[in-house]
Amino acid sequence: MIQSQPLVTTAISSHVAATTKRTINDRQFLIMATLAAAMICIAALFVTGEAGKGSGAEMSTIAEHLVSGRGYASPYLPAEQTAPTTVSPPLYVWIMAGVYDLFGIKTFTSRLLMQLFNITIHCCTLVVLFHFCRRSFSSQAARVFAVLYGIHPHL
Repeated sequence: MIQSQPLVTTAISSHVAATTKRTINDRQFLIMATLAAAMICIAALFVTGEAGKGSGAEMSTIAEHLVSGRGYASPYLPAEQTAPTTVSPPLYVWIMAGVYDLFGIKTFTSRLLMQLFNITIHCCTLVVLFHFCRRSFSSQAARVFAVLYGIHPHL
């Protein structure tokens, strides 16, 4: 009877220690950090009143030229003059032109969709850099990075 009592006590204390000490693994932390970053960015859009407002005027003008059939033209020339440009890499401008073609050129909806696309890219960057930081430094450094990057609403 005396021998079974310490075993029971040890089993109970180890069970209590195991249930009270819950740690979040890196995957769970990354999911929470990514969702928090997205919510912070979306909240910043609406709190600051920037939701649906234009930014990136040069890329927006080039996308407008693509949709209107003037090609990948310079945003600095008047509308009647067209000349090729190297102001911006084409992929983002093509995506923007596709959104403009579907939802209208520089409308509230198209601009809001582009802002949400930017937030998605921001969150994907968080995931990639978290893994890079964890591999290069440590798990704790990656978590610190994720918190700092996540609270900065990069729009």
